Amino acid sequence: MTSHIRSISRLQSALQRQGIHVEHANGIFQLHNEHAQASVLLPDSLPLEEKAVKQLLAFASVRSPDANHGVCKACATPDFHPGSIAPVGSIVATDAGFVIPAAIGTDINCGMRLLTTGFNLTQASLHKDALIRQLQRVLLENARDVPAHAQAFAALCDAGPAAFLDSLPDGGIWAAADRDRLQQELTACIGQSHGAG
Repeated sequence: MTSHIRSISRLQSALQRQGIHVEHANGIFQLHNEHAQASVLLPDSLPLEEKAVKQLLAFASVRSPDANHGVCKACATPDFHPGSIAPVGSIVATDAGFVIPAAIGTDINCGMRLLTTGFNLTQASLHKDALIRQLQRVLLENARDVPAHAQAFAALCDAGPAAFLDSLPDGGIWAAADRDRLQQELTACIGQSHGAG
């Protein structure tokens, strides 16, 4: 028995005594207690942390005061670790119009990303294998490839995101970028007027 398996076994026993059940298969932990359930994608090389597990299940159990709305599904990415309120690396799907304000802005940019594909669920399922390969490459293998020169980053810091877009080169990956859409998305972001320093 490897030390990693012994560690999981000890943690499972400790959590079990607290009413938290843990199952592990193929790099995915399934967690549940009487109030909620969640999944954690975690490579064998990374430890599962007790405090983060408790935070994730608490996060997954959030409901509105009338109990009619709340979190529908909770999961966590490989950078899963305890945060100040919600665990870092956690993702929740909520009912439409239901927001958890306390979770917004904690450990911002600590691996959190909102990626849009333009696909609905049916369309995305047709490209599932390719999307998974690309997301694994970018998120798990640190293979981001977004070429930008020093002047673009200086423009970002000095004048903000709009100046960053204006200073990007016309060739390469940026030739295919829909700059109007990028500008619209930046304009829709809250707080971008305070981005320049």
